[in-house]
Amino acid sequence: VLLVASIVGVILGGIFYLTQKDGNKIKQTLKKVFQTSREKIKKFPSPLDGRDYDQDLVENIPLAVIIENHPDARPQSGLGKANIVFEIISEGGITRFLALFNGLEVKELGPIRSARTYFIDLAQEYKAILVHAGGADNALRRLQSQNIKRLNHTKGYFVRKPKPGI
Repeated sequence: VLLVASIVGVILGGIFYLTQKDGNKIKQTLKKVFQTSREKIKKFPSPLDGRDYDQDLVENIPLAVIIENHPDARPQSGLGKANIVFEIISEGGITRFLALFNGLEVKELGPIRSARTYFIDLAQEYKAILVHAGGADNALRRLQSQNIKRLNHTKGYFVRKPKPGI
Protein backbone atom coordinates (compact mmCIF):
# COMPACT_ATOMS: atom_id res chain seq x y z
CA VAL A 1 0.00 0.00 0.00
CA LEU A 2 2.82 2.37 0.85
CA LEU A 3 4.45 1.58 -2.48
CA VAL A 4 1.22 2.25 -4.39
CA ALA A 5 0.70 5.52 -2.52
CA SER A 6 4.25 6.60 -3.31
CA ILE A 7 3.83 5.80 -7.02
CA VAL A 8 0.50 7.69 -7.16
CA GLY A 9 2.14 10.63 -5.36
CA VAL A 10 5.03 10.71 -7.82
CA ILE A 11 2.64 10.52 -10.79
CA LEU A 12 0.36 13.26 -9.43
CA GLY A 13 3.36 15.39 -8.54
CA GLY A 14 4.77 14.90 -12.03
CA ILE A 15 1.45 15.80 -13.62
CA PHE A 16 1.16 18.91 -11.40
CA TYR A 17 4.73 19.92 -12.30
CA LEU A 18 4.20 19.44 -16.04
CA THR A 19 0.87 21.28 -15.95
CA GLN A 20 2.42 24.11 -13.97
CA LYS A 21 5.42 24.20 -16.31
CA ASP A 22 3.20 24.13 -19.42
CA GLY A 23 0.85 26.62 -17.81
CA ASN A 24 3.73 29.03 -17.34
CA LYS A 25 4.78 28.51 -20.97
CA ILE A 26 1.24 29.17 -22.10
CA LYS A 27 1.02 32.28 -19.94
CA GLN A 28 4.37 33.55 -21.27
CA THR A 29 3.34 32.89 -24.87
CA LEU A 30 0.01 34.65 -24.41
CA LYS A 31 1.74 37.57 -22.71
CA LYS A 32 4.13 37.93 -25.66
CA VAL A 33 1.30 37.70 -28.19
CA PHE A 34 -0.80 40.36 -26.45
CA GLN A 35 2.18 42.63 -25.83
CA THR A 36 3.23 42.36 -29.49
CA SER A 37 -0.34 43.08 -30.59
CA ARG A 38 -0.48 46.22 -28.43
CA GLU A 39 2.88 47.36 -29.77
CA LYS A 40 1.73 46.87 -33.36
CA ILE A 41 -1.59 48.67 -32.81
CA LYS A 42 -0.21 52.12 -32.13
CA LYS A 43 -2.32 53.74 -34.82
CA PHE A 44 -6.05 53.63 -35.46
CA PRO A 45 -8.01 54.44 -38.62
CA SER A 46 -9.67 57.85 -38.70
CA PRO A 47 -13.41 57.77 -39.32
CA LEU A 48 -12.90 60.71 -41.68
CA ASP A 49 -10.36 59.37 -44.15
CA GLY A 50 -9.32 55.90 -42.99
CA ARG A 51 -5.67 56.89 -42.54
CA ASP A 52 -3.98 55.71 -39.36
CA TYR A 53 -3.50 58.21 -36.53
CA ASP A 54 -2.77 58.08 -32.82
CA GLN A 55 -5.85 57.06 -30.85
CA ASP A 56 -6.24 60.46 -29.19
CA LEU A 57 -6.49 62.16 -32.60
CA VAL A 58 -9.00 59.65 -33.88
CA GLU A 59 -11.21 60.28 -30.86
CA ASN A 60 -11.24 64.07 -31.37
CA ILE A 61 -14.40 65.81 -32.49
CA PRO A 62 -13.69 66.94 -36.05
CA LEU A 63 -13.71 70.57 -37.13
CA ALA A 64 -15.51 71.56 -40.34
CA VAL A 65 -13.94 74.81 -41.54
CA ILE A 66 -15.45 76.97 -44.28
CA ILE A 67 -12.61 78.37 -46.42
CA GLU A 68 -12.83 80.87 -49.27
CA ASN A 69 -11.82 79.84 -52.79
CA HIS A 70 -12.14 83.15 -54.63
CA PRO A 71 -9.01 83.81 -56.76
CA ASP A 72 -8.23 86.92 -54.67
CA ALA A 73 -8.20 84.77 -51.50
CA ARG A 74 -5.43 82.48 -52.72
CA PRO A 75 -3.22 80.98 -51.50
CA GLN A 76 -5.32 79.47 -48.71
CA SER A 77 -3.72 78.23 -45.51
CA GLY A 78 -4.06 74.78 -43.96
CA LEU A 79 -5.98 72.93 -46.66
CA GLY A 80 -3.16 70.43 -47.12
CA LYS A 81 -3.57 69.30 -43.50
CA ALA A 82 -7.29 68.52 -43.85
CA ASN A 83 -8.53 64.94 -43.70
CA ILE A 84 -11.26 65.68 -46.25
CA VAL A 85 -11.91 68.75 -48.43
CA PHE A 86 -15.23 69.40 -50.18
CA GLU A 87 -15.49 72.08 -52.86
CA ILE A 88 -19.00 73.50 -53.00
CA ILE A 89 -20.49 76.03 -55.39
CA SER A 90 -21.51 79.14 -53.51
CA GLU A 91 -23.20 82.34 -54.65
CA GLY A 92 -22.22 83.80 -58.00
CA GLY A 93 -20.50 80.63 -59.21
CA ILE A 94 -17.61 81.06 -56.75
CA THR A 95 -16.70 77.94 -54.79
CA ARG A 96 -15.82 77.53 -51.15
CA PHE A 97 -14.21 74.66 -49.35
CA LEU A 98 -15.44 72.78 -46.34
CA ALA A 99 -12.28 71.29 -44.86
CA LEU A 100 -12.63 68.59 -42.20
CA PHE A 101 -9.86 68.24 -39.63
CA ASN A 102 -9.59 65.48 -37.05
CA GLY A 103 -7.11 67.03 -34.64
CA LEU A 104 -4.00 67.51 -36.73
CA GLU A 105 -2.01 70.57 -35.76
CA VAL A 106 -2.60 73.46 -38.15
CA LYS A 107 -0.90 76.77 -37.42
CA GLU A 108 -2.78 78.88 -39.98
CA LEU A 109 -6.14 78.26 -41.53
CA GLY A 110 -8.21 80.30 -43.90
CA PRO A 111 -9.46 82.60 -45.04
CA ILE A 112 -12.49 81.51 -43.04
CA ARG A 113 -15.84 82.37 -44.59
CA SER A 114 -19.49 82.66 -43.67
CA ALA A 115 -21.90 79.86 -42.83
CA ARG A 116 -24.53 78.64 -45.26
CA THR A 117 -27.17 75.98 -44.62
CA TYR A 118 -25.51 73.46 -46.95
CA PHE A 119 -22.26 73.73 -44.98
CA ILE A 120 -24.23 73.09 -41.78
CA ASP A 121 -25.80 69.97 -43.31
CA LEU A 122 -22.43 68.57 -44.35
CA ALA A 123 -20.75 69.37 -41.02
CA GLN A 124 -23.57 67.63 -39.14
CA GLU A 125 -23.11 64.46 -41.20
CA TYR A 126 -19.63 64.19 -39.65
CA LYS A 127 -20.74 65.38 -36.17
CA ALA A 128 -18.21 68.18 -36.60
CA ILE A 129 -17.93 71.59 -34.99
CA LEU A 130 -18.58 74.19 -37.69
CA VAL A 131 -15.94 76.92 -37.97
CA HIS A 132 -17.18 80.03 -39.77
CA ALA A 133 -17.07 83.82 -39.92
CA GLY A 134 -20.61 85.07 -39.58
CA GLY A 135 -23.12 83.78 -42.08
CA ALA A 136 -26.33 84.19 -44.03
CA ASP A 137 -29.31 85.09 -41.84
CA ASN A 138 -31.05 81.74 -42.36
CA ALA A 139 -27.87 79.82 -41.51
CA LEU A 140 -27.23 81.88 -38.36
CA ARG A 141 -30.84 81.39 -37.22
CA ARG A 142 -30.52 77.66 -37.75
CA LEU A 143 -27.22 77.47 -35.89
CA GLN A 144 -28.83 79.28 -32.97
CA SER A 145 -32.20 77.51 -32.92
CA GLN A 146 -30.74 74.00 -33.25
CA ASN A 147 -27.90 74.74 -30.83
CA ILE A 148 -25.31 73.43 -33.30
CA LYS A 149 -21.71 73.33 -32.07
CA ARG A 150 -19.72 76.04 -33.77
CA LEU A 151 -16.87 78.50 -33.53
CA ASN A 152 -17.68 81.87 -35.04
CA HIS A 153 -14.74 84.03 -36.08
CA THR A 154 -16.76 87.15 -35.32
CA LYS A 155 -16.87 86.11 -31.64
CA GLY A 156 -13.09 86.43 -31.27
CA TYR A 157 -12.03 82.79 -31.61
CA PHE A 158 -9.59 83.66 -34.40
CA VAL A 159 -7.23 86.42 -35.41
CA ARG A 160 -7.52 87.93 -38.88
CA LYS A 161 -4.15 88.11 -40.57
CA PRO A 162 -3.80 90.86 -43.20
CA LYS A 163 -2.98 89.74 -46.71
CA PRO A 164 0.69 90.39 -47.60
CA GLY A 165 1.24 93.68 -49.35
CA ILE A 166 -1.88 95.33 -47.91
